[in-house]
Amino acid sequence: MAGFSQNTILNFEIDAVYDAALRAIPALKGFKLVRESKVSYTIFAKTGVTLFSYGENISVSLTETEQNKTSVSVISEPKMGALFGAIAAMEDAGKNQRNIKVVLEAIKNQLK
Repeated sequence: MAGFSQNTILNFEIDAVYDAALRAIPALKGFKLVRESKVSYTIFAKTGVTLFSYGENISVSLTETEQNKTSVSVISEPKMGALFGAIAAMEDAGKNQRNIKVVLEAIKNQLK
C-alpha cells in the first residue's frame, strides 16, 4: 500500500501512552477506533469516506525503549491503496501524513 509512517519517542511509561492514545484517537473528528490490544500495545483505527478519499487505515504501535520512554509508531494507509496503486498515491494529497501528525499531536496533548 502507498502509506506513510512515522516514529517518535515520548518520555512517558508505555501504559500512560497507551491510555492517552485510547482517549485521543476516538475523540478525533472522522476517526473511529477499530480494535486495540494492550497485550501487544497496538491500536487500529480508520477514517471514513470523504469527497477525496475512500478513507484510511491507521495503526499505532508502542514499544518501551527504556524506563519512562516509549517509541510510538504510527502508520496511515489508504483503504483502497492496494487496488488502485498509483491513483491512490496521487490522490493522497498529504492526507496520510496529516493523519499521522493529528494522531501524534492528540496523544501528546492527552499526556500534558
